[in-house]
Amino acid sequence: MSKPSFIGVGVQKCASTWIHRILEDHPQVTVSNPKELDFFSYHYHFGFDWYESYFSGSLVVGENSPSYFCDPRVAERVYQYHPSMKVIVCLRDPIARIVSHHAHEVRLGHVDSRLTFTEALENNPMYIDQSRYAKYLDIWLSIFPENQVLVLLQEDIQKQPAMVASDVYQFLGVESDYQSAFLERKANLSQQAKLDFFESGLKKVAKFLRLLGLNSVVGNIKSMAWARALRQSNMQSIHQSLPSMTEDEVQRLDAIFRDDMRCLQKITHLDLDVWPTYQRCFEAANDK
Repeated sequence: MSKPSFIGVGVQKCASTWIHRILEDHPQVTVSNPKELDFFSYHYHFGFDWYESYFSGSLVVGENSPSYFCDPRVAERVYQYHPSMKVIVCLRDPIARIVSHHAHEVRLGHVDSRLTFTEALENNPMYIDQSRYAKYLDIWLSIFPENQVLVLLQEDIQKQPAMVASDVYQFLGVESDYQSAFLERKANLSQQAKLDFFESGLKKVAKFLRLLGLNSVVGNIKSMAWARALRQSNMQSIHQSLPSMTEDEVQRLDAIFRDDMRCLQKITHLDLDVWPTYQRCFEAANDK
């Protein structure tokens, strides 16, 4: 067993899976399997031995659990466990995060796709709360030294993945020039089948073959380019089936996040111009 030296704390739907994969791929880093242990949030009562049983190998080990960022108990728990822990946070435009979060919940079947965004926000207040970045980041920065907290933007990952990966590696003290195979890959796309019977039929055939002990056959077929292309042709972005956010809904959210974004820029000194929400709230009014 090893004691983790870093954690990715989210935010949910802000590229935590990409961060996990580029670290998993690095030869000097070991990450937990599964990705999200949720120890300091949901499973703290299991104890440190349970937690550390998921880690072994190199000196640089860690995990990524998006549930940590917005749980006000977690930062202090992490600090008491390991005061030198390095913390990775990734943020994105707060309204874009809400849209992605909603699509994710619809894909999982937790939320009716026919709900308007106003109805969805009323049903799940955490949509908004998890986008109040300054509110929660301030807790982490009040407990951990600034040099132990790396704050990233998902928009930078999309534009310059190699540069962001290098920043992450350098932050953790491993070879920063390593080129991960996952740099350009997108993760956790919110997609659904155009034809449900086709997708469910493929899954039933795969399940039947596995029952016959033909796991390798299923794996070989899934790895073939034609099979991947056939299945992908039946998929569409789940956003296409969701009601669009109205202008009134956008303006309401802009008003909610305005002060939080102002505080976030002050505590991080990040360039938030890449966020359309920030641009609407500040650039147009020359109030930066």
